[in-house]
Amino acid sequence: MVKAWYLNGDPVGAAAQKPNAHTPALSVSNELLAELGFGISWVDVDGEDTVKHIVEDVCGKRGWRSWDEITISPKLPNYSSLLQTFYTEHFHPDAEIRLIIEGTGYFDVRSPNDIWIRVWAERGDLIVVVRSLDISCLWTDVRDRVMTSCCF
Repeated sequence: MVKAWYLNGDPVGAAAQKPNAHTPALSVSNELLAELGFGISWVDVDGEDTVKHIVEDVCGKRGWRSWDEITISPKLPNYSSLLQTFYTEHFHPDAEIRLIIEGTGYFDVRSPNDIWIRVWAERGDLIVVVRSLDISCLWTDVRDRVMTSCCF
């Protein structure tokens, strides 16, 4: 089940690593996310062959032939800069699909009226980001390890 809400302010500083929701939370529906060009659904990702099959299927349906897999972990020599790259607001010139294989995190999406929406992503979430969308990602897994596969 998708958990998405309007942020209480901008996603910056110490507040960025917390849910940062209004009290009570102002939920955002799947339909509104889809209107913005941010789709999310859940798939079963148990087993390496299953993940490979899902990625090949998702890419194939869109005529995409490329994908990558990334693991974000404190063991990486460029861990801090890698996290900053994801977290810095960035514009998607092309569509992208990201499958969360392991870990958890937030995707922040800027709405057309300049209000940030936070989406909680966890293992099995298949996220579609259309082109021309401003987003940032903040990985929050308690183990500090996130693995994703991306089709483009």
